[in-house]
Formats: sequence, structure tokens, C-alpha cells
Amino acid sequence: VFQGSRVRFLDTMSMHMAISGLTGFQRSLWMAAKHGKRKGLQQVKEHMKKTRSKMEGPAVTSWDWVHVSSINNLADVHALYVGGEPLEKEARELFVKGTMADIRSHFQDLMSYCARDVQATHEVFQEQLPLFMERCPHPVTFAGMLEMGVSYLPVNGNWKRYLDDAQGIYEELQKEMKKSLMNLANEACQLLHEERYRDDPWLWDLEWDTQEFKQKKNPGKKKKKGQGEDNKASVAVAGADGPMEECQEVLLAPPDPGPPGEDEELKAPASQVCLERLKETVVLQPKRLQHLPGHPGWYRKLCPRLEEAEWVPGPSLISLQMRVTPKLMRLAWDGFPLHYSEKHGWGYLVPGRQDNLPEDPLELEGPPCPHRVIEYLYRQHCLEKGKEQPPGLDAAMEDELLVMDGSTMWQKVEELSQLEVDVEEKMGRADQSLAQVEEVSSGMGSQPSYHHGNGPYNDVNIAGCWFFKLPHKASWVLLGPFAKDFLPQMEDGTLRAAVGRTHGTRALEINKMISFWRNAHKRISSQMVVWLKKGELPRVVTRHPDYNEEDDYGAILPQVVTAGTITRRAVEPTWLTASNARADRVGSELKAMVQVPPGYSLVGADVDSQELWIAAILGEAHFTGMHGCTAFGWMTLQGKKSNATDLHSKTAATVGISREHAKVFNYGRIYGAGQPFAERLLMQFNHRLTQQQAREKAQQMYAVTKGVRRWVLPGEVE
Repeated sequence: VFQGSRVRFLDTMSMHMAISGLTGFQRSLWMAAKHGKRKGLQQVKEHMKKTRSKMEGPAVTSWDWVHVSSINNLADVHALYVGGEPLEKEARELFVKGTMADIRSHFQDLMSYCARDVQATHEVFQEQLPLFMERCPHPVTFAGMLEMGVSYLPVNGNWKRYLDDAQGIYEELQKEMKKSLMNLANEACQLLHEERYRDDPWLWDLEWDTQEFKQKKNPGKKKKKGQGEDNKASVAVAGADGPMEECQEVLLAPPDPGPPGEDEELKAPASQVCLERLKETVVLQPKRLQHLPGHPGWYRKLCPRLEEAEWVPGPSLISLQMRVTPKLMRLAWDGFPLHYSEKHGWGYLVPGRQDNLPEDPLELEGPPCPHRVIEYLYRQHCLEKGKEQPPGLDAAMEDELLVMDGSTMWQKVEELSQLEVDVEEKMGRADQSLAQVEEVSSGMGSQPSYHHGNGPYNDVNIAGCWFFKLPHKASWVLLGPFAKDFLPQMEDGTLRAAVGRTHGTRALEINKMISFWRNAHKRISSQMVVWLKKGELPRVVTRHPDYNEEDDYGAILPQVVTAGTITRRAVEPTWLTASNARADRVGSELKAMVQVPPGYSLVGADVDSQELWIAAILGEAHFTGMHGCTAFGWMTLQGKKSNATDLHSKTAATVGISREHAKVFNYGRIYGAGQPFAERLLMQFNHRLTQQQAREKAQQMYAVTKGVRRWVLPGEVE
């Protein structure tokens, strides 16, 4: 492996992407045109609507490109390049859904299917190779594809140790997080007492109904024989309260300091008597045992039933995927409590809305939202962050909240919520509003003046609150707020557990630590590793003084698609997207596990801003044919990352964003992205920006980097 081989591979799918590849959006359009997929047709309609609405340039009226490309599967690629009878792919389902007996019984047919696929691949290759040489004539392109097709990653025994350690730490942290979540569920269950959950900004809308305890009225009626004995048992059960009280008195009585007598030694202990009395009440239980009667409905769903094989006590079924978990952790976004909407997914509640407050609280459907409590929580958040206080609350209350710690604040919140009705009657709802409400003439309804975000969605009618969606598509995914898209917000404190919630904060921290391994461990563990025997290692390794006979040496064969995109970039799901190691990410040291054997060294090479250089060269060749003749090309020549004068650093400084975010802008622009793309990206990077602020920043960036087109009338020229 280390000495190399002269065998090379050509990937027909990579050549297809280089010749007639499709972008992601084009793939949807192609599917809609060929197969009429519902999702693809919807995207086609949206695309046609956008192109027709633009005044610049002609509308897209021709779809001839659909016939000169195809998606990446053998049947469609064969139909594109070779044509003729379509390939029969029905036999493939037998490999997927069939059993070994099915494979044996249809062995000849399946082998013929495989042989036809090999023949079809060869026919495709014969047609592709001349086209590829014509479209990509430079020998470096061909040599690069051949060389990348035989790439490998050297590893040693540390690879196995890395997998075991990362998985072990992951499982330990999972157990710790499960314990923290179970503690949170048990604590929240206590709020059922005196209905304290009604004043909780997160738990007020959970399923708090309980089951009543059921017991047999007269179990003695079922048996005719031995009725007298049953009556005695029922009498004993009916009078169980008396003996139980006696048992308690015996247990609570002070112990006799003297030695016990013979009668006392023969007498059964008081605890055993109480236990026997308790056993007699078993006959009152129904045949089918109830599942946690007296507990709220949401808690019962977290606990396994007693008859299940893997039963353990407590809410052991809780996980991050459950909708109740962010609420139990008291997660807040910028100080606002998270809330789930069936229509919009995860979001948060912003208090201060007045237009949907009912005159009579009894008119509300479902449990009332404690919007006043949410107001005070947000004010406490503003005090902690040093943010400007929204108007509406008197100074005395602000001073009182200012000196409170976490636990005292929660106690005060409960007191305030109990007095909510009285306060509203005294001061009036108008004076109690958290912020002045702006009525929007466009029909969107009310919205807060002190908060901007992804909303409000006023169809989520929660009394006293606006609903804003979390500013990511991940608000709909399985993990919701715990998805990796929200990791930056967890780190900067935008998304965090409420003050004083130790278990919630720890669970959120553990989620951040295990996020990388949770998403990548299947791909990493399934890497194809080839371990070499001592006789297969070259002499330069075995004769090196650092060589260890007890260590293992081998190589990972990554599944690289050498030209997986239409720009002929390589695609590989694990190694080409690996991030740098971080101390608080389990398993993130993945790239460091690529370790060469003794006698070899790793040499790194990276063409900085390669695509920007190519774009600059193309522009200058069209302009005057001289390097650096355009502003774009000059910046690539003279700009330095160390001096913050390169294109990415300049863009970042102009807009006020990080250099990593500026890269996304610049690469998007050279592939045709316009100002609307820049606005969306700005709002994604900074969720606190309003639409107007994002538009102004995008205009500023384009004015500085691209310039402003102006028309000068002939009479104005001097």
C-alpha cells in the first residue's frame, strides 16, 4: 500500500458529473420533467414564477437542457449516453428485501442482472471517455482524477484506541445526560401539587391530567366457598387504617433500653406486622394494574410500564428527541421561553401582546399562558445582560429584581403570578404591557417594537404573547433546538437553560459535547480499514528505530467521488468535511488520527482561495490579458490573510461579519448568487438583524466590492 501501485481507476459517475452534471435545484427540475414528482413540480412552478417576474433578461422558456443530462443512476446515465432498450433494474429489489433463500433460488437471474450492469457500465464508459477528453482537455484534470482515485489514509493502532475511547466517553456522557433529564422530569412532576405548573412559562401547556386510583369495592363477593374467611380478610383490610396507625405508633415509640424478654423475642417485629397488613390490601387491586395513577399524562409517557421486559423505575424513556425535553430543561432564546407549534415547529414566546387578551379568562380554550411571568423573566434577562429595559414596569419592581439571585427570582416569579389578576385590575392592562404594540397596516397584525426575529406568526394565538420561529430550518428536524445548527447559539448564550437550572444547563452542555460523535460515529466507525502484516510493510518502516512490532499499521480507503460536483470538486462524506479538533467535542480529533508509519512524513499543500484565483484569471483574460488588470485580480495578487488585506478579510470588515462567513458570500457570488442571497445569509448568520438592516448591509457590501452603476447624460460630461 505504502509503496503504491500502477493500477488506476476511472469513475464513470465522476466523468458524467464533469460532462453533464446537474446542480441540486436542476436535479429537482429534471425529476419533475421526467417523472412528474410532486415536490419537483412545485419547485418548477416556483422557479417559473420567479423567472417570469424578473424584468431583467428573458424568461426561461426552453427546457431542452433536460434532454442533455440526467441524474446519477446507471439506468438514466445509460439511457443518456448509449440509448436503446432501458435497463431492467427490478432484480435489484431482491438484494435489498429478499432472503438468502431467495438469492439461492434466483441465483442465475441475479448473476445475469449483475453481468448486464457491468456491460452497461462499460458501454457508458466507451461513450464518456471521448466526451470527457473533449470537455476537459488539460492533462492535469485527467491525471488528478486518476491520482485521487487511489488515495488512502495511513493509520496505526491509535485508530482503534480513538474509536473505543470516543464511544466510551460518548456512552458515559449519554448516561449522565439521561440522569439529568430524569431529574428534571421528576422535579417538574412536583409542580402538580397545588397546580403550580400553571405559573411555569414552559410547562403550562403540557398534559397535566391524572388517572384516579382504582380499587375493587368488595373482592369477597367473587368467591362463594370460604366466604367467612373472605369476610374476615375484608374486615381486616377495612380496618387496616387502625392497625397501620398502631404500627406507626410502635415504630415512632422510643426504643426500650433494657434487654428484651422471652415473649418479646418470640413476638414479630412491628415493621413485619405493618408489611403483612400491607400485603392484605393487594386483593383490592384490579386485575390490570394502572400505569402510574396520580401522575400527569406527560410523565406517564416517559415511564416504561411495569410489565415491559426492560422496565426500570422513573422516566427512563426521556430523550432529546422528545418535544417535552426542551421545556423540562427550561430552554430560552434570548431570554424568551421556547414553545412548540404543530404548524411552525419550534419557536419562542415574546410577551406584551394585547390584541388577543380575552376580557374574560374563562373564554380561553385550553390552559391560560402565564404571560405576566414571561414578562418578568425577560426583564430579569435584560438586567443580567445589561440590555435596555422595555417600558411598562415601575422602577420599584426593577430595583427588586436587580438584587435577586436565581433561586429567589423564581420564588418571586411564582408570587407575582399569583397576584396577576389583582395587579391587572389595579393598574389596567394598557399600563402593564411590556412594550408598545405597533399595528401593521399590511394586515400582518400586531408585532413587538422591542424585538425582531423570524415572525411574529400571529396564527399561533397564545394570549398575551407573540410566537416567533427559531431562525433555522433545524426548528423542524428531529432534535429541534438540540440540532448542530444551533451550536453557535448555545456557545454565545443565545440558547441556554434558565437561570438556576443546574440539571438543564448540564444537559445542554453535554449535548454540545456529544453532538459531533452523535452525528458522525456511524460514518467514522464504518470506514474501510486494511491492516497490514509485518511482511507486507516496506523495509523503510520495519528497519526504522521508531518501529514497534506490537503496533498495528494499515490504511483507510476513503470512498471518494473524484468529481462529485459540477465544478469537479471531490466529494466524500467524512474526511473532506472534517472540522478541526475542539476540546469540548467528543471525537473531533478525527483528522489527527491519520498518522504515518515510521520513516514517512505528511506533507500538506493548500491552494488558498483557489476558485477566486481562477475567477480572477478568467476575468482578466477577457479584459486586457494581463494579471492584476482588474480590481478583483489585483486584490488576489496583493492581498494577504496575515495583514487582513485579502478578499475574505476585506468583505468581512466591510459588512461586519467573521471571515468564515465572508467566505460563503464570496464563493456564492462567483457562482451567480445575488443580493437576495446575501440578505438571507446575513439574517441566518445574525438572527438579530431585521430585514431592513440585512438589506442595507448587503447593499453596502455590493457597493464597495462591485461598485454602483450610474448613468451620465451627455450634457453632464465636462
